[in-house]
Amino acid sequence: MTCALNNLLRAPISFIQLDEDRINKMLSVFKSDRNFDFTTSSIAKYGKVPLFERKMGKDVKLAAELRFKDVNVMFGQYDTDIIMEYTLMLDVRKHEKDAESVFYDELRMVTTG
Repeated sequence: MTCALNNLLRAPISFIQLDEDRINKMLSVFKSDRNFDFTTSSIAKYGKVPLFERKMGKDVKLAAELRFKDVNVMFGQYDTDIIMEYTLMLDVRKHEKDAESVFYDELRMVTTG
C-alpha cells in the first residue's frame, strides 16, 4: 500500500488546489450560509497570520496548492486500524494565473483511524 500511494502521489494530477470558490463549495456540504473569504486580510484576522497581508497588501485573493509525499501506511499496529504518516506540502500564492509562490512549507503529518 505504501509503495502504491507514493507512486500515485508522484503523478501530475495528485494535488489539491484551493481558492475561495473551491473552499466555499467544500464548506457547502455543511449547509452553512457563511462564505469564507480566502484573502490576505481574512487570514490575518481569523487565522492570526498577518504574514500575507504584510507581504502582499490588504484584501489580496489567495490560492493554495496541497501536495503529499513520503507516505507510510501501517495496518493494525499500536491499537489502531490504520496509521498514515506523510508530508503535506503547502504552497500559497496570489490567485492569478502564473503567480509566484509567496509561502511554501512542508509539514510532517500523522493520521490515524
